[in-house]
Amino acid sequence: MNRHDIPYGDALRGRDSADIEHDLTLIRGEIDGTLSALQDKLSPRQMLRRTRARGASALTHVDDAVRENALVCVAVAGLLGVISGAVLIGSVLRGKRFWSA
Repeated sequence: MNRHDIPYGDALRGRDSADIEHDLTLIRGEIDGTLSALQDKLSPRQMLRRTRARGASALTHVDDAVRENALVCVAVAGLLGVISGAVLIGSVLRGKRFWSA
């Protein structure tokens, strides 16, 4: 049976104050270490670094895909351009405006 299996009151019985103070010091040290690690990990600077790294990785994957399938990407971009142009021209002909004068 380890000390974590012993009910709280029984764990303190038979221990002197120096042992209890020593355990409390160790626990405070562990808590301080955990809080410091969390503070470092959640700092704005670290979060920005992680976000930039993930964004750069995603852009690298997109770039690789475009390089491997350049013709397909050009065709899709052209098709999207034609569709967008048709929607814009249709809206203008119906009298709708997308921007204010």
